[in-house]
Amino acid sequence: MFKDSGKIQYKYQRLEQAAQTLIYAYEDYNDFDNIVDADDEKYERRFLTYRDSLITRFNYTFDSLWKYVRLYMELYHDVTVQGGPRDVFRASLEVLLLSPDDVEICLEMLDSRNEASHIYKEEIANLIATKMAKYIVVIKKILETMRPS
Repeated sequence: MFKDSGKIQYKYQRLEQAAQTLIYAYEDYNDFDNIVDADDEKYERRFLTYRDSLITRFNYTFDSLWKYVRLYMELYHDVTVQGGPRDVFRASLEVLLLSPDDVEICLEMLDSRNEASHIYKEEIANLIATKMAKYIVVIKKILETMRPS
């Protein structure tokens, strides 16, 4: 159908794999107290490792996400976006791929991804981690609605 159908299939699979690693990290982060004994002398350090792993997986998933959405719009909607993620998500609203609420969350994800370089600041890292549930909902929605044909 499209000359780049192999490319979009590949990008979709990569995004799907990245999202799955994010979901696993999120599940483990939320189940941390059942995984690690609270009496473990390294409890706090292990918690930080789980949280930071969650954020790292979010970062690479987000990068795959916005690049996939850009490619999807190019191939299926003949929309070329020259800018970065902010421009891509705004354009996805214009072609009705995402709802205004989903675009708002995607832009919030962008802000979190940009703030993630400061996860050495506990309050920033914890705030990003608390937003992960709503981020995953939108990522799953994009995977479901923008599946390549």
